[in-house]
Amino acid sequence: MKILITGGSGLLGQYLNIELSKKHQILTLYNKNPGNTLSYPNKQIDLSDMHSIKLVMSEFQPDAVIHTAGYANPQICRTLSKEEVYKNNVELTGLIAKLCTHHNSKMIFTSTDLVYKDSPELKTEDSPLEPLSLYTQSKLMAEEKIKENSDNYVILRTSLLYGIALNNSVNHFTEMLNKIKAKEQVKLFSDQFRSPLSLTNAAELINFITESEIKNEIMNFGGPEKLSRYDLGLKTAAAFGFSNKLITPVKFCEVSKDIETPLNVSMNISKLTLYGLSPDRVEVSLSMMAK
Repeated sequence: MKILITGGSGLLGQYLNIELSKKHQILTLYNKNPGNTLSYPNKQIDLSDMHSIKLVMSEFQPDAVIHTAGYANPQICRTLSKEEVYKNNVELTGLIAKLCTHHNSKMIFTSTDLVYKDSPELKTEDSPLEPLSLYTQSKLMAEEKIKENSDNYVILRTSLLYGIALNNSVNHFTEMLNKIKAKEQVKLFSDQFRSPLSLTNAAELINFITESEIKNEIMNFGGPEKLSRYDLGLKTAAAFGFSNKLITPVKFCEVSKDIETPLNVSMNISKLTLYGLSPDRVEVSLSMMAK
């Protein structure tokens, strides 16, 4: 297959480059920091110039587009205007959906689990939604743009992705691991729950979805366990052979005044498993990382 990857130098994008290039012809896009894209067929592109993506799609004629580019978390979006966030996270996504339809390309989009309403139970794809931040509002609007403009899409409501950040990319997991290695104390939330999925496993599963006949679905995209960052920290220390005495549990409300972040968006991934996808448990992924 010919697969176009937007955000190819990002946290997930670099893992997608590695995994999808094993079997497919990829073209991976980056803007300022190339990450590992230079090791693969790549193109530097500013997606805010929307004419540029039209040219790339016309020249490459992809069978599938994996769209991970955009402002990737609530913290970044809080520093930007509403207009800028909407342009990059909503309008661009809608344009790519239209282009995918025009070029008969499958579209895979990484949304977020943070669109769900905070509540104790595991979230299904039909659970109530309550996007509290500009970031999550833009993601939910982007989902609607895709449904309006694409006739072959898969929307993945992505959970906490953990693993070693490559090159210029950053994530909380790598910062935590580096602190534990340096024998520094780490404070982790014990009362915020998600369904963590390793970056390596996420790339493998997206490869499967890209090759499959799955279409026009919204799917919870996470691991099989409900865990807090504190739980993940303890499992990480055990897998890498570090002392768990360096890890201290803290309550989210004790250290943050953020009212836009839900405390429980752990997910039911039954739909994912019905399609034959089986995300790894955290201990399995961490063991592979440690090796």
